[in-house]
Amino acid sequence: MKSCHVIHIIIGLNPGGAELTLKKLLELHNDSYKDTSHSVISLTDIGVVGRQLQEKGFRVESLGVKKNFLSFFNVFKLIPIIRSRRPDIIHTWMYHGDFIGGLFAKLFSKARIIWCIRSTDISKGGSKSTLIVRRLCALLSSFIPDSIVCAAEKSKKVHEKIGYSKEKICVVPNGFEIPCDENKEEKSLRIRNDLGISPRCIVVGSVARYHEIKDHPGFILAITPILRSNELVNVVLVGRDTQRIKELDLYTCLDDSVKKRIHTVGEQECVQDYMFSFDVFCLHSKSEGFPNVLAEAMACGVACVSTNVGDSNLLISDTQFLPSPEAPTELSASLLRMISLTKAEREEIGLENRNTIFFQFSSKRMADEYHSLYLSVMS
Repeated sequence: MKSCHVIHIIIGLNPGGAELTLKKLLELHNDSYKDTSHSVISLTDIGVVGRQLQEKGFRVESLGVKKNFLSFFNVFKLIPIIRSRRPDIIHTWMYHGDFIGGLFAKLFSKARIIWCIRSTDISKGGSKSTLIVRRLCALLSSFIPDSIVCAAEKSKKVHEKIGYSKEKICVVPNGFEIPCDENKEEKSLRIRNDLGISPRCIVVGSVARYHEIKDHPGFILAITPILRSNELVNVVLVGRDTQRIKELDLYTCLDDSVKKRIHTVGEQECVQDYMFSFDVFCLHSKSEGFPNVLAEAMACGVACVSTNVGDSNLLISDTQFLPSPEAPTELSASLLRMISLTKAEREEIGLENRNTIFFQFSSKRMADEYHSLYLSVMS
């Protein structure tokens, strides 16, 4: 492939699944594919991820679109940027990025256009405006993009069903690094000491922002009987606004002896360190696409329980650890089954999880598949 410039257009660049996948893709392509250059446009602000990319030498700009109506006109700044840079490919991310970026790319450039879908079933917890934009994207999917990428097979099927072009849609699973765990025990002990959790306790951990679709109430319902029956079990909830579980009636009515073993730590930069401290990781969502956080926990060698959502069944093959979503009793039974195993048995499951990610879902594999896609749309 001749030298190719790709402009990525995304709604924002604060940490999230899509944003971190974009960052990883650019870093890997920068190392491995010298025939491809990348720049990024955020429709809103630069964000944490944008600044990190700038520090790595990538060109990142923001248009400054905010929630007020007048600032929306900032999207028209895309026109001179696209015209002056004359990209070969415009790669857009998530519904709003796909719709706005795709429309401007089609009208004001000759670039090939790739849409990137990062959700599965937003009818559960998605905003009305996002549902409208998704519908518009479905209607335009035969006209605007040259290719449409989903991160999950389940996502592909859902979007085909709602009208996305079947001829253009494909799947590129997310890729993950296997973390170096030389200091795993030291990091685990530090986290546990900070939270006042004994090394002999069993930690059940979750990493998810507090949102309806993540179903924290269902998780609390599932874990409560286990906390009541086993004083060695502790829960650690990592993620933005997880402290809000303390506002739930089902939390306020718990005994203090149970409450003190539910630790809400909010959003954390060192999520991996927390994962090293988990004996069991639990994904308790109502819906997912490709569950990044589950794969990240597996890459850390943690034994995992996950609701059977999105592509979680591609990651976890043992159905006894794949309860139905929105079924607290099933989730409780799966968690109890995992907790009841010996430490050695859980560690064996964790090693199998780590190998699954290494052999089937590596970052290198993801980067190669995107490069092949770029070749394909350029040919």
